[in-house]
Amino acid sequence: MFLGNVGPQKRLDYTVIGTDVSLAKQLSSTAASGQILITKSVKDQLGSQFRVTKESRRLSKGLKKPISIYSIFTELEH
Repeated sequence: MFLGNVGPQKRLDYTVIGTDVSLAKQLSSTAASGQILITKSVKDQLGSQFRVTKESRRLSKGLKKPISIYSIFTELEH
C-alpha cells in the first residue's frame, strides 16, 4: 500500500493506492446495507470480541487466488 502525494507538483493529490485499498473498496461495494465484510487476517486479529460468519470465498480483482471473507455481527443484529 502507498499513502502520500501523487501527481504533478502543481496538483498533488493525497491518496492511498494498492492491493489492500482495492480489496477494501470491493468488499465495501459488495456488502449489503449495514453489513461489515472482513478478510481472514482481520478476523484473526479480532479474537473472540465479535461473532463472525464465514462467507463464500471470492476471487478479488488483482489477486491470483480466492480469499476467505467473513461478516461481523454486532450486538444490534438479531
